[in-house]
Amino acid sequence: MASITPYKNKDGVIVSYRFRACVGRDELGKQQFATKTVKLTDKEAKLTPKKLEAEMQRQADNWEKDILAGRVPVKRNTFRYFVEEIWWKNHVLNGEHKAATVEFYKNMTGRIVERFGNRDLTAIKSVDIERFFNDLRTEGLSTSTLKHYQNVLRILFKYAETHDLIEKDPMRKVKPIKAEAKQVDFLTPEQAKVFLAALDNAPLRWRCMMTILILEGLRRGEVVGLQWSDIDFEKCTISVNRSVGYVPGQGVTVGTPKSKNSIRTLPLSAPALVLLREWKQAQAEECGAVLLPHAYIFALETDVYQPMFPTAPTRWLSRFVKAHNLPDVSPHDLRHTCGSLMLASGEASIKDTQDFLGHEDAKTTLKFYAGTTPETLRKAAEGLAAVLG
Repeated sequence: MASITPYKNKDGVIVSYRFRACVGRDELGKQQFATKTVKLTDKEAKLTPKKLEAEMQRQADNWEKDILAGRVPVKRNTFRYFVEEIWWKNHVLNGEHKAATVEFYKNMTGRIVERFGNRDLTAIKSVDIERFFNDLRTEGLSTSTLKHYQNVLRILFKYAETHDLIEKDPMRKVKPIKAEAKQVDFLTPEQAKVFLAALDNAPLRWRCMMTILILEGLRRGEVVGLQWSDIDFEKCTISVNRSVGYVPGQGVTVGTPKSKNSIRTLPLSAPALVLLREWKQAQAEECGAVLLPHAYIFALETDVYQPMFPTAPTRWLSRFVKAHNLPDVSPHDLRHTCGSLMLASGEASIKDTQDFLGHEDAKTTLKFYAGTTPETLRKAAEGLAAVLG
């Protein structure tokens, strides 16, 4: 006999039933189930509770008979089918995710489907998921990677529960993986001064980029995505409107920044402003033409209307710090340096710094700090320049 489960709306009124029937066993001998959600008609909604239950059981039993007789084609309710045919097509490929996010989901779900693919979606329990994480730990995976797997599993089962594919989300009983204390690498004020001094002998293109990273706090993809239209030399501002990344199989991609807060306009520090003026003139001379607004500031050497490869800054910086016996920092570490120096200047609050860097996760600090204004941002930028002056 097929099982039936009533579902109620927020007012406590039954609006639908879910049918569940066994359709056989998999290669491991585990039962496989099919499910079907039936919304009540106006006529059915007026039946007494006892008559409604009897009617739904009758429909469920007939549906089960049709399945077993082969009159109703049914997809087995496997985890693989849910991920690949339902969640992937309706959630991942809904046009709301960036290419890098889609690639991330693809990489993470591959291992998850390998583990649970043939299991009945409704039969996966929290203990099964905990065993999965125990196995991953024995392989020596990092805590951050384990958290990625856990987050994706939370998204998957939350989606399944929301769409009535499972009764209860098993991830609710899975203990959250605690993140390791992360050491943020950044330069001290003294190290930052030495770094900037060493840049004096670097090629103008890289001197300009590295100065923007450390004084403006842009992400690597954001600085590579800058176009000349983003620089207002009169107002002395720089606007962050796009980000450049790399996705395997697609190559270099140009999209929006990481979050809504990442789209921002910042005051340009005097050193960055001077270098940008010099680089624009030098770039125009190199290409032998007037630069249009949509030309990339840090473009391919062969085409100013194409951004450089997004990993190029990392490779150049790695060689630069080794050659000058400087601390081993990445472009993102320079961004962290910007944030730490802003706070050290005494002119910037945490809220100012978060807005300057375009952080999205400012909920906690927003409870304690007042709103940011263009004037406070400019003071913060001036304070940063003063620290390095």
